[in-house]
Amino acid sequence: MGLVDRFERLLDRIMPPPDEAVRALRRAEALLARGDVRAALSLAAEARRVAPGWLAPWVLWSDALAADGQSAEALR
Repeated sequence: MGLVDRFERLLDRIMPPPDEAVRALRRAEALLARGDVRAALSLAAEARRVAPGWLAPWVLWSDALAADGQSAEALR
């Protein structure tokens, strides 16, 4: 586990994200794993809207963009 992962887990313990954001993120992760990039992007956006300071939805958003062939956008 990298430093960023450990820091994120610490922040989640101190300031847990809303349940709505966690549910959206978990569903987005499952959809991305199955290859449904568009649905994963939609749910990641929802999680970002609900918890804009939470890092996990931003990471998933970037992963989904990269999986969709939008590497430049993912890096931005």
